[in-house]
Amino acid sequence: MKHLAATIILLIAFFSLTAQTVETDTLRSNKPTNWRVSLLTCGPGKEIYQLEGHSALRLRALNPDSTTIDCVANWGVFDFASPGFVYRFVKGETDYMLGISDFDRFIYPYQLEQRWVVEQDLDLTEQQAEKVAMFISENFKPENRIYRYNYIHDNCATRPLEIIEKAIGDTIALSMPQAELIENATFRGNMQVYHKGYPWYQFGIDLALGSDLDAPISTREMSFAPLALMDMVSLAKINGRPLVKETVELLHGNPEATRLPDTPWWLSPLFVSILLAVITLAISVFDVLGCRLTKWFDTILYLIFGLAGSLITFLVFFSVHEPASPNWLLLWLNPLCFIVPIFIWTKKTNRLVMCYQIANFVALICMAVIWIFSIQKPNPAFVPLLLVDAMRSITYLIVYKCQPKSRRGKNQYRVNYYAR
Repeated sequence: MKHLAATIILLIAFFSLTAQTVETDTLRSNKPTNWRVSLLTCGPGKEIYQLEGHSALRLRALNPDSTTIDCVANWGVFDFASPGFVYRFVKGETDYMLGISDFDRFIYPYQLEQRWVVEQDLDLTEQQAEKVAMFISENFKPENRIYRYNYIHDNCATRPLEIIEKAIGDTIALSMPQAELIENATFRGNMQVYHKGYPWYQFGIDLALGSDLDAPISTREMSFAPLALMDMVSLAKINGRPLVKETVELLHGNPEATRLPDTPWWLSPLFVSILLAVITLAISVFDVLGCRLTKWFDTILYLIFGLAGSLITFLVFFSVHEPASPNWLLLWLNPLCFIVPIFIWTKKTNRLVMCYQIANFVALICMAVIWIFSIQKPNPAFVPLLLVDAMRSITYLIVYKCQPKSRRGKNQYRVNYYAR
């Protein structure tokens, strides 16, 4: 985490230092000519936000004094040092900005990280390329450079494509992405393709983001990921001619240095959840046979469920993350889960806990139906966790039923009912 924070701060300082210099050179020079525009795609890195790669536009031109402009427009810059950044980021107020740096300084961090960089030289007319530069210059003005980042609809890949099409005055006929993306033609499915080997990251996404990610998407919408955009631009056409006239691998990269080791199966969320289900089954059987409840286990379990439910509640009702709502996981994970750890220790409130478990079991059935009909697709690890919750709810009901009717009163319970 310290390494990530330091990297972000250094990049922010780097872009803020170089942006003004390039802006001055670009806007004050006497009409540069021979503009060339190319799409840069940077390969995945070690950090989770680098798994889909990164996109930027490279612009080159010749000034009348024979000096050259060689700069990169990058829509992936954000100000980590701004007040309340972390809170605003979680809330969805993710304000990114356009940064412009000279090419050598842009590519230097990727050399250090040994990530590959591919350049696709676009076959634009001189007028079209000049329009790209003009639109970027306008976008770079202080009042325009900041934008509200959206992970799937407005990011470092969608912005360059939008600029290019605006300059051309037409929609680019993108080519088909790789077959694996087409087979998983939803935003969630596409994310899973890029997040292979990082199951905990995908687990977090599936927890936080709702059913909108499971709606079918067009092949064009798959270009939200920089790696997909590179593939789809490679055979794209404008006015019947190829959009890309030349592809150059600027940096070869080192896959071993740019990828973290895959999460071993025994540390994956699926295995952990299955192990928890086995432990829960054993505890539930002993509880039923002994007609009692293991309070410490349920306290920890429902405290975790409640914390996860609080996060989902915040994202759905208070954040502005577009894909976060609706999230049907709220039926299962919500702040009501805190009823168990708070009231399980007091005999006078045991009936409240029982009523919650009855309602909880009904909600779990509804959640299973939603998954079965693919209204919102679950992470594989969610299924054993749902069974864990269901087993504890059933255990509560069985243990309650095994009490003599005369002892189910408000303050009368068998001594061993909550023995542990």
